[in-house]
Amino acid sequence: MIKLLNLAHDSTRSLEREFWCVLAAYERATIEEASLIAAGNFQEVLVLSRAKACMLDRMQAVAQTIGLDRSDLRLAKRLQGIQLAESLNQDSISCALSETSAEIQKVRSALRNLVSVRGAYGGKESATEFVAEG
Repeated sequence: MIKLLNLAHDSTRSLEREFWCVLAAYERATIEEASLIAAGNFQEVLVLSRAKACMLDRMQAVAQTIGLDRSDLRLAKRLQGIQLAESLNQDSISCALSETSAEIQKVRSALRNLVSVRGAYGGKESATEFVAEG
């Protein structure tokens, strides 16, 4: 019976170690995500976000198994740091989206202007064709 209790205790400690290791990996990924966002490497941000979702799923499953929750002060403090970092990442993404939207509007305006100018030349004889014939 004592061997079974020891095995259960070892298993719980192993899961607890796994949880903290995955949490550390999640923290590092969140920091790396900020660098990727700043560099405008959104394809890699997407890949990293998918990996972080898997890490989060695993952490939640392990935490539930070992009975770990936000009442653990160590976890609460670490989660607070992650929430702040993720909030900053979200703000950076929103800013990048706004900038990109503004650029798209400028390009659309320029395209409309070019199409209008082309229309002015496309349907009529142009001055260069008239001069070339004369």
